Amino acid sequence: MVSILFTKKVLIDNSVPLVYLEDAEGLIVKRLTMLDDEDMLNFDGPFGGDFWWCIVSDQGAHYTKAILLFPNSKKPNSMKSGIVLAIYYGKETYDLLEKCFQKVFKAVVSMKKVTINGKTRNVVHHCTGDMKNMVALAGIESSNSMFCCIFCFYKATLCKDWDHSENFRMRTNSDLVECAMKYQSKILTFTSEAKRHAWAQECFSSILLPLILVLLCNFVPSALHIFLGIGNLLLQFLEFETILIDLKNAGFDVSSLQKSNDISKLKLEIEKDEKLYKKLEKETKVEQRTLEFLKQINNNLANPRKSKKQSKDVQRCCASRCFHIDAIPFKINLPASKTLICSTCRNWYHSNCEFIISEYHIDQVSSDYCCFGCQRSSMKSGERIEKLLIENTQELSKISSKLTELEKKKEAYENIVSNRNGDKTRALETMYKRVGAYKSAFFTKFNGNHLRKCFKDTSIVLLFEHFESPLSPKLDNLRKSMIILNRIQDFSCASFLEDSQVLELQQSIRDFVDTFKLYAPDQKVTPKMHWLIHLIEFVERKRTWGLMSEQPIESFHAEWNKVEKRFLHITDITERIFAMISYFCCKHFS
Repeated sequence: MVSILFTKKVLIDNSVPLVYLEDAEGLIVKRLTMLDDEDMLNFDGPFGGDFWWCIVSDQGAHYTKAILLFPNSKKPNSMKSGIVLAIYYGKETYDLLEKCFQKVFKAVVSMKKVTINGKTRNVVHHCTGDMKNMVALAGIESSNSMFCCIFCFYKATLCKDWDHSENFRMRTNSDLVECAMKYQSKILTFTSEAKRHAWAQECFSSILLPLILVLLCNFVPSALHIFLGIGNLLLQFLEFETILIDLKNAGFDVSSLQKSNDISKLKLEIEKDEKLYKKLEKETKVEQRTLEFLKQINNNLANPRKSKKQSKDVQRCCASRCFHIDAIPFKINLPASKTLICSTCRNWYHSNCEFIISEYHIDQVSSDYCCFGCQRSSMKSGERIEKLLIENTQELSKISSKLTELEKKKEAYENIVSNRNGDKTRALETMYKRVGAYKSAFFTKFNGNHLRKCFKDTSIVLLFEHFESPLSPKLDNLRKSMIILNRIQDFSCASFLEDSQVLELQQSIRDFVDTFKLYAPDQKVTPKMHWLIHLIEFVERKRTWGLMSEQPIESFHAEWNKVEKRFLHITDITERIFAMISYFCCKHFS
């Protein structure tokens, strides 16, 4: 069916290449007629004789795509059962989504009834996608710009305060419009008058509002992104527990990390100690060099004491030899001297003349100082310097040993945490490979297929095999959380659920919340974790979870990237997109 290729090529703001359906209504009817002629449509059960449509948009590589899925199809998760609405070359931001997709979205959502082969049916519009896309379609730039959840007035909290039985105050569509206006008013504050006038000329509202006016109850919590978000979080905790054991075996004190779940704090403590000891080492070396100079001075002062020309600013202290007044056989730059008062004889001394050089030692003795004469009146200056040099050398040796120890600890930390060379960590990486999961497949994170391999029951047993048996209560709660999440993910199938399955899914979600709270009570509840709570109400209302998913557009991304290689010789990106979508539609729909 080549007529489905009737698309329009445009450039938004002379910079964003866009291809979209010029006659969306007509082409959607043609596509549904094709499916009906092939007996591929189903209206039984919860469909209630209506059409269910689901709009999905997502960014893949450099392209952002919007597609319309038909859950009534007998192959709901196949792109052959959907239609491409629009594709543009650019990122998935609110500004570009509004400019590129708003026209085609309005055309789709305005279709409340559809007549196929002489039979008219109602249309129920749905929307799904990742969180960034969902909040952008709702008129909000990011998930954290105005609120955490688009479904309710929920504020981020800790897991220990997370309650699946809590009655959240749900948002209405008017609430959503109000929140969008609040956010967009910030945009308009920094928008020039000329651009506002241009919007008015193009019949844009001065306030853009949500891009899709779909009922909030028909926003579908994405099964793929809930599983990806929570699944990767649980695996991060598993790796954290593994690294914690490696650090403990290497001699680190990890007691402070048990609650924080932040290994970087240990590195900060090491670096703080290292900085302190390096400062002490520097001061001790300065003190040692000065004492050696003073020793040389003391040994070479054979002549009777001769006084220098006394400065008005410098006075003789009560020491037996004042280095600031008495003549010495060669020049030496002494450190700045401070005044010390003996608590016994009440005489005052220059700190240099008492052989106390570094600021660290001056601060130590300044409050209750006893002079050299009162301490050991029989000890001569040379003996005093020798004693201080020995003490200084011993202290320097201790500091050097401590610095060497800290350097080794830092290397061990980097080896275990950054390089992942701990015994337990290597064992976990081996288990990942055994179950067929590779982080290298998607930017050092597990994608959907690899994550599912990690969460099989047999895989979970292998991933916890390198821990000592029996597992600690904390680790056991982590293992149970992974098992329950796997059970929840099994319900994201492209079909309707039986009443018993709905009850089982709802109970599994409650079990997950209760179990995860025991493992990480101080972990913040992420938006995707909160979406899991809304799934309880959604499946009760719609009797399905995976019938309207993001999986088709993810498959479309992969196929689109392969097709692009055929058309890289077309330098004009708009023409390239048009050629690619023509090829794709000819392949699947002609």
